[in-house]
Amino acid sequence: MNGSPARMHNNLTRERFTFWRRAHARLWYISPMHFDALCLACMVDELNATLCPGRVQQVVQTGARSLGLEIYGHGARHTLLLDVTADFPMGYVAAGKARRGGPTDTPLLLLLRKYVRDAGLVAVRQPIAYERLLELEFTNKEHGTTVLVAEFIGRAANIILRRANGMILDCLLRVPANVAGARAVMPGRPYTPPPAQGKISPLDDGAPDYYERLAAVPAFEGPLWKALVAHIAGVSPAQARAMAQRATGTAEAPAHAALLPALVDALQSLWLPTRTGAWSPGCLVQADGRVTAYAPYAMYAQPDTGARWQPQPTLSAAIAATVATRAVPLMDAAEQRDAPAAPARPRDDYAVARAAVAANVRTARARVQRQLAALAGDDPAPGAAAALRTQATWLLALQHRIAPDQAVLEVSAEETGAEPVVVPLDAARTPVQQAEALFKRAGKLERAALFIPARRAHLQNDLDYIDQLEADLTQAQSQPEIAAVRQALHAAGLLPTAKPKAERAAPPAGPRRYTLEGCTIWVGRNAQQNDKLTFTTAKPDDYWLHVRGAPGSHVLVHCVQGEPSAAVLETAARLAAHFSTHSGERAADVIVTQRRHLARPPDGRPGQVHVRQESVLRVAATLPEGLHEQMG
Repeated sequence: MNGSPARMHNNLTRERFTFWRRAHARLWYISPMHFDALCLACMVDELNATLCPGRVQQVVQTGARSLGLEIYGHGARHTLLLDVTADFPMGYVAAGKARRGGPTDTPLLLLLRKYVRDAGLVAVRQPIAYERLLELEFTNKEHGTTVLVAEFIGRAANIILRRANGMILDCLLRVPANVAGARAVMPGRPYTPPPAQGKISPLDDGAPDYYERLAAVPAFEGPLWKALVAHIAGVSPAQARAMAQRATGTAEAPAHAALLPALVDALQSLWLPTRTGAWSPGCLVQADGRVTAYAPYAMYAQPDTGARWQPQPTLSAAIAATVATRAVPLMDAAEQRDAPAAPARPRDDYAVARAAVAANVRTARARVQRQLAALAGDDPAPGAAAALRTQATWLLALQHRIAPDQAVLEVSAEETGAEPVVVPLDAARTPVQQAEALFKRAGKLERAALFIPARRAHLQNDLDYIDQLEADLTQAQSQPEIAAVRQALHAAGLLPTAKPKAERAAPPAGPRRYTLEGCTIWVGRNAQQNDKLTFTTAKPDDYWLHVRGAPGSHVLVHCVQGEPSAAVLETAARLAAHFSTHSGERAADVIVTQRRHLARPPDGRPGQVHVRQESVLRVAATLPEGLHEQMG
């Protein structure tokens, strides 16, 4: 083979890329990562249904250009991921908890913790139709109303926190006013949305020249999908190819091949859900199982490729499946040999036992989540029971006015002294029988109004307890500690199976113990030890520490004389952060209080506490250097 090694390498790389491109040519028009205005409209509907109204429990910077918000809404915790990475900006509800991934705490993150954390989410909207802008409105008791704006607009994508009056508090990417051709986005300046594109609405907006302007699309010289992107607002290349497929039968058809009625039908078939809410989210699965695309509408896949369209319950689920299996060009044997090896994982001598108990934890979690889902929508409407009792009372009082075959008993406002009352009648039953049935239904609703909130709170406590047991299992360092997690699940009645036979393994080791400056620091190994440390071992003046908003060990500081120094409390806080689900992170918030300010919550599980007073220390979630655990 002639040529220099560098030229030969470039030729091989070009050949591999050409082969990869040709292999995907029949499906390449379906871009896997176009979070366009139509996707955003579907996501706004989804977020309003699942998160709003809700309360923000945590804000985490998951990457250089992404944020994660843990929001409790509609009886469950959700993780909203806002990613404005230039190549693939998107926003969706992700599975699991958001994990810290940013190198440092950015100014925007610090302000979000001040204004947004512990605030209520009161509105989710797409402020400009057919534009990739998402607004989340929050209300904070102390700081009032703020709006978090996510702009998913390619390389100009950004996340901006502004006040209700439009003044910018801060943003993820600051753009000075002196940048040519760019919109200024800086703290202290009024927020201005991206400039209007002046394109045609994808749906008939009532303009008298709407169809005359739309007729310019078939007159475009070039592929139909390019004409759609150039002329129609909110249309991405992926969406445009799907429209071209529906209008002409092929995604690469020229613009002149589209008839105007077929083009209008294609636009309506994709955009009408923005008015009706009848979305059809899903993802495209290749023959080898890779998920290569997502959309809020059904995609077309050529039969000879082996790909299939797989509907999903939500657009978030479709996006998550696509992100998890994002396709990349394959490496040949030489590239695989030269690629850096993945970091070795520490050996787990208890992997089999840990996996078995992890399956028990998943079973318990799924069971509680099903019970929570069964309660959804069962709450009686406010005033429903009182309305039924009012109907029953008037039915008994005015039964003498009811004629045979009368369908409705109407009681005027003059008679009631308030609102008029209308009672539907059943000809098959007497007025007394109907009144008794109404009183019975009212009693059921009143009992449900008391039972359902208490039951929901109890199940949420169970989920929090399962989170703690899952953390205990992750940190378990011996067979007895692993077995203790399964025993705790059975003791709490969280597994449907019968209680297992007593295991002969030795009991778990006691709490970890450290000494520093004459003070003793205890760290619980699991939920049972946490409970014993807090409510049995601790004295009223002892200091108690726990990572904020996450499962972890209870840490107890006991000093024989005087108060613990700031260094001792910082060391204890680092232990609390390290022995939690935040282990290894650069910074974590740790609650610090005295034992006297703690109490058991009603119907709480082992290790669950109610804190009346607290302060917060921010520390690294790593073991302090030079600190050694005391044995025995």
